[in-house]
Amino acid sequence: MAIFPCERHGARYVGPQSTLYFGVGTETDIDRVKLRVCSPCLDDIEASVVGLFDQVVREGEPLADFQHSMECVRCNAIGDTVPLFVTIYRPKHDQNQFYARMCSGCAAEWRSVNIDPEPPTPPKKR
Repeated sequence: MAIFPCERHGARYVGPQSTLYFGVGTETDIDRVKLRVCSPCLDDIEASVVGLFDQVVREGEPLADFQHSMECVRCNAIGDTVPLFVTIYRPKHDQNQFYARMCSGCAAEWRSVNIDPEPPTPPKKR
């Protein structure tokens, strides 16, 4: 049993803990969140990240370009975008870092679906 409950769905789980760092920023500041999550929740988040975000480093080599983009990777709207960063730590694996830019509406929606904790599941009545 993990020491801490999954911070995404609120329940304790069997198996190793994975850790995820999420950051969303402006041009002058970044709001960071750290989550301890179970493997199934991390798999869900990682599937969403891989589809939209660029991987930052692979085998020690930089991959992503951090240039300011005016296009949202989620809705393809042209306009102001904010940077998003996700770093994933799985047990016994190297960290995976990802980067994307989204409009503020898409960034808020992506965060609410993928990062913000779900309400805890109430215990079953016996």
